[in-house]
Amino acid sequence: MSMLREAGAVLFKDLLIELRTREVLYSMGLFSVLTVMIFTFAFAVRDEALAEVAPGVPWVAITFAGTLGLARSFSREQEADCLTGLLVSPASRGSLFLGKAAANFLFILAMEALLVPLCALMFNLDFGAAPWTQLALFLLGTLGFVSVGTLLSTMLLNSRLRDLMLPLVFYPIVIPVVIAGVKGTAAVLAGETDVAVEWLGMLCAFDAIFVTISFWAFGWVVEE
Repeated sequence: MSMLREAGAVLFKDLLIELRTREVLYSMGLFSVLTVMIFTFAFAVRDEALAEVAPGVPWVAITFAGTLGLARSFSREQEADCLTGLLVSPASRGSLFLGKAAANFLFILAMEALLVPLCALMFNLDFGAAPWTQLALFLLGTLGFVSVGTLLSTMLLNSRLRDLMLPLVFYPIVIPVVIAGVKGTAAVLAGETDVAVEWLGMLCAFDAIFVTISFWAFGWVVEE
């Protein structure tokens, strides 16, 4: 319970800062909308071809726009040496990870709340066959995405090339999340719920592995 209270305090701090500045939400929201609009004009093709590429559009937008938010996850803690204040506080390293990861999770979910309806409108996507399965795909995909991204953004915090290095290191690791998300979404749109559940299982396995690894490694990474 103590760890949860400490993580809640870190989460509350990040949410309060974001409510005042809105820099992460605005940047991710604008980037995701621009990505969808570019794909809309790029894939102005026949309906058959559009059905093949449309499931990947929301996941590509989530990946690119979400990276912007993750890059700011710890970089703004450098301002006024706020990171030092967090490290010398009584909060455990695990609490810091949970709080930061929870904040990133909520920020990306807020971006997805704007992005998914826009994709559904522009590409005529219908998730009505299995809406809860699709929701689970987004939630579990975002969880794995955020857990790895929070760890790596911390690891590259002191690098002068962190904005360049983060995508180079991050994207190869989260490729399974993107593939499972795209394939699962395509299965939902095709009405193949059983296939979508199989990809959902892959996301569960990825989350179980990388959330555990990220939680364990965060304390060592943040000290370095």
